Amino acid sequence: MKCLYQIADYDVYYFALMPIDSKMYCILNNTDALVVDPCISGEALEFLKHKQIDNITVFLTHEHIDHISGVNLLRENFKVKVICSQKCAERISDTRKNLAAYFEGMFSLRTNSEIREIKKLNLTKYTCYADEFFDGEMQYQWYDLTIKCIELPGHSPGSIGIIINNKYIFSGDSFIPGEEVITRLPGGNPRLYKEGTRTFFDKLRKESVVFPGHGEVMTIL
Repeated sequence: MKCLYQIADYDVYYFALMPIDSKMYCILNNTDALVVDPCISGEALEFLKHKQIDNITVFLTHEHIDHISGVNLLRENFKVKVICSQKCAERISDTRKNLAAYFEGMFSLRTNSEIREIKKLNLTKYTCYADEFFDGEMQYQWYDLTIKCIELPGHSPGSIGIIINNKYIFSGDSFIPGEEVITRLPGGNPRLYKEGTRTFFDKLRKESVVFPGHGEVMTIL
């Protein structure tokens, strides 16, 4: 766990699903938490319990298994509301569409020790569900944080960008600093990515701060 940035007066903490380094972000306010892309993490669970969190609002940037693997763990321990795009909501309940069925095979070229750790996660039959979903875009208020969600297809059909206070963007796998965005997975679409999603990120203000699904936080500048 690490506090890596601040949004308004809120600390942003992150946890990672290893050895894949899929990022889970947490913002706390009293007994409430805002979580983006929960992953399986005993450290995250211990942290949230230590902070005496009761209610968690979860946003999913997209439907892939490494970005939804902690949803059920949170539901078992807290009052949870999961929000995502309609396409994401449709796909997280299908092991083929959320890629859980292919999870271990996707990382078959990793080191032997990493492969063992991936198999220990036991995610090949994983599914979950959403409580609220939207089509196109939506706006949500969490205390004094204004959250705008917008569909950004290309990496996956259910991908979205989560924009807080018109400056802080949780990009999932639709924008990872220094890496080419993957559009070849099932449901990926390079044309939609190039014509819409890439254009969205190219037009962001230079002072915008991006929290990616993998890698480090960065400003567009």
